[in-house]
Amino acid sequence: MALVDKVDRGAMLLDALEPGWEQQINVDELDLMHDQDCVLGQLYESYANGLENLGPIVQEYPVEFGFTKAAGSQRGFATLTRLWKKSIEERVAA
Repeated sequence: MALVDKVDRGAMLLDALEPGWEQQINVDELDLMHDQDCVLGQLYESYANGLENLGPIVQEYPVEFGFTKAAGSQRGFATLTRLWKKSIEERVAA
């Protein structure tokens, strides 16, 4: 599955569980490499708290929801951050 599809999956999950979540994200500070500046960190105070709040499937497979990168992946946090920023900006503009 492409990274953009994983980010879309994560965004749809957040839509279902946290309506209006995109309004709470500071895209200027968004950085998926950092625990408190990532999407989950900004919504739940830390990446780990976010995983706990989103449930066992997300805890087990956070890569599949675009919340982190796959170990050893050539596509890193910068790419995920860019994709999340684009998704959030499109949602806020709509």
